[in-house]
Amino acid sequence: MPRKKQPVKLPVPLEIKNHGGDSSPHVLDLRSVVPNQNALPVQRDTRRSAKLAVKPSFEERVAVLDRKLKRMPDVFKSRTNNMVNLWDEERKSLERATLSFFRRAAAWGTQIQNRLEDHGAEKAASDRSREETGFRKKWRVLLSDKSSQLRAVLYGALGRRVQAKLSPFLLFLVLLAVLTIPLQALLIYRTIDETKRNVARHWISGVAHAQGISNAFAQGDLELARQELAGATGDIKALNKVIASLGPLRLISYRLRSAGDMLAFAQTGALGAQEAVNQIINIQNGAYPAGNLLRVIKSEVEVLISKIRPFAEQGRFSFLADKLFTLRDALAVADDLLGSDGLRHVLLVFQNPRELRATGGFAGSFALLTLKSGQLEKMEAPSGGSYAVQGQVPFYRASPEPLRLINPRFEFQDANWWPDFSVSAAKMVELYEASGGPTVDAVVGITANVGTEILKLTGPLITTDGQVSVDNFIDVLQETIARNRALDRKSPKKVISSLLPTMFNAISANFSKQPKEFAALMLKSLAAKDIQLWSRSEEAQAAIRRLGWSGELKKTSGDYLAVITSNVGGGKTDGVIKEEINHEVRIGRGDKAYETVRIRRTHLGQKGNRFTGGRNWSYMRVYVPKGARLVQASGFTLPSPAALETPETDLEQDPEVRIAEGSQIIDSASGTRIWGEDDKTVFGNFIMVDPGDIREASLVYEVPLALRGRAIPYSLTVDNQAGKDALLTSTLILGDEVRVLTGNQEGLWRADGWNFNGRLNRTIAALGVLYKM
Repeated sequence: MPRKKQPVKLPVPLEIKNHGGDSSPHVLDLRSVVPNQNALPVQRDTRRSAKLAVKPSFEERVAVLDRKLKRMPDVFKSRTNNMVNLWDEERKSLERATLSFFRRAAAWGTQIQNRLEDHGAEKAASDRSREETGFRKKWRVLLSDKSSQLRAVLYGALGRRVQAKLSPFLLFLVLLAVLTIPLQALLIYRTIDETKRNVARHWISGVAHAQGISNAFAQGDLELARQELAGATGDIKALNKVIASLGPLRLISYRLRSAGDMLAFAQTGALGAQEAVNQIINIQNGAYPAGNLLRVIKSEVEVLISKIRPFAEQGRFSFLADKLFTLRDALAVADDLLGSDGLRHVLLVFQNPRELRATGGFAGSFALLTLKSGQLEKMEAPSGGSYAVQGQVPFYRASPEPLRLINPRFEFQDANWWPDFSVSAAKMVELYEASGGPTVDAVVGITANVGTEILKLTGPLITTDGQVSVDNFIDVLQETIARNRALDRKSPKKVISSLLPTMFNAISANFSKQPKEFAALMLKSLAAKDIQLWSRSEEAQAAIRRLGWSGELKKTSGDYLAVITSNVGGGKTDGVIKEEINHEVRIGRGDKAYETVRIRRTHLGQKGNRFTGGRNWSYMRVYVPKGARLVQASGFTLPSPAALETPETDLEQDPEVRIAEGSQIIDSASGTRIWGEDDKTVFGNFIMVDPGDIREASLVYEVPLALRGRAIPYSLTVDNQAGKDALLTSTLILGDEVRVLTGNQEGLWRADGWNFNGRLNRTIAALGVLYKM
């Protein structure tokens, strides 16, 4: 048979309106479809319209999806309201039934009590034996009446077949329960007011004791704190007793069960706090070493964790369990650093952010602390600073290539080359121990910013070299070191040796007066990476990682950015460099994100100043997701080959440096080096800026997206660099065919993208779900 000719289908021109998306990221009007009035009508074969129905176009399907998405929040809201109303009705019904039960129980108990009282009056007028006989007779009559009524009800409900099998003994037990429960309910009902008064009294007293504990610690009065803790413990025990007095009823109410569990936990915590305060008092009296306190607190925290773990596994008190786990990790780190169970050697490395390096600044000075049982036994700060180690290392290794602008040999002061502090700290320990130093148990990296923050709490300090304050701390150090170097090149850092004891004494004197402020300073510095920790102990290092104090680059499977600056010949000029980072992500139809990073550096120094008036040479490393491909790089300045010092022929290559440089490839157009490190792709190049000038470098690259059908889960993590206070602008720009379904965490989410604008002095994170139409 000849095939019938198909009807001609003409395209329907449509005008697509852009989506504003200003109302809410959760209710999205993806697009609206408006037919063009000038469009020709579609020719249809009416004879076969039933068989050859025209399928809806893509635009019509999107419009249907729009309407469904619009209705979704209303549907969810309606379902939620229905569930809330149903739950509320059930709750009210249960309350009414419970109240009715107690009222009937009270009335029945009162009736029984009246009958018993009447019977007691009759007993007073008769003989004791006959009285007893009469009482038994009445009680039997009463039981007989009630049992007859109950038997009739039960027999009527159970049916004849069950009636024949129901034993009189079982009926007696049922009757006994029916008579006993109202009596107990009556007693409980009559003691509710008394119970409420007891709970209120002990609760108010406990709150007052808690406030007293806080005030006692703030005043440093440990004896008063111990008394207040004892009072609080007594109140908690009394509240526990009240809960226990409710008997089986406490098992019926979830709130009562939770209150009982929480009070038992609070009692354990209060007893542990009492023990800790006792230990502090004993330490102050010289009865025990300071390390004993840490062991006691760790032991008490472990007891609390064992108590709360079963509840946390059920999803109860999880917030409190998380706090306890964090406290346990912090105590493990403190125990490892302070050497509560033995001798510890801790290396304090002081980093100057005005000569920026990957982990916070040039490591020009250090001190070795020897601690035992929580006590500082000895502190050694070489007057020559890090240069005291120079020349003591028995092996000779070549520097990473960018460092050859200033030094062809890899030395201790340059060992913090890697932005991952754990890698840099391990390298510093390797070189320090090779120079003849003792085995190091831990490393603490501290930037000069911490000293400035400490002086805000302690006030100005007087040293042998003058007064240091918040305004001149770093300047005084630089001036003094430069002056000492001119007088004696072997001991330019002796100012550090005299300043450290003075600062430690000031902290000790002010800590008891401002414990919250010093604790906040510590946590803020750890979050900003101004303090970073490394431990040789695997257990302590794992705790440091969990706490986020290791200074490592974040591990993430999503989008990532870290801009790491290392001064390789710019003196102390980073203190007058303003750095702005502009990060832009574009996502369209394809399966890749196209990203641009612009780094703008403004030199605010004055020519002629011996510290800040020189040219700033820096090596920039931009860490991006693994698998990123460089598209274009511009604005970088490569130094001339003659400027790089050639290593001596007898210098071997450092193992970690060899791993990084051995896998590098070079972009021929820009000279940008590309390699993999720490499960990320790295772009590296030089940037140079003179006083009064502005330089901007940019990188364009593409990153594969993780698609889930039409959905795109998108996350971005931007890591800050220790010692650097840069400004970050990060923007996610979506094409017309991509929209945001939801987004949270930091920054501002809109239907068409995301934006963050602020200081990059901590890690910035954002998470959202995108949708391809």
